Amino acid sequence: MQGRVSLGHLCMLDVLEPEHRARVIGRIRDAGIHVISLPATELHVKARTDVTRTWRGVTPHRRAP
Repeated sequence: MQGRVSLGHLCMLDVLEPEHRARVIGRIRDAGIHVISLPATELHVKARTDVTRTWRGVTPHRRAP
């Protein structure tokens, strides 16, 4: 399925520790998986039900080493 797989949103990447995030992004890249970031959606829906955090952000999918 390489080159034919896409991931959408990936909204939780921005809450990972930088080293963990870099490993995840690297594995996605090495697997040849495409990424579809939906920042407008994430800014509105992410953490909408979280009572302990009020963060809103855009997934940092370009922060690979």
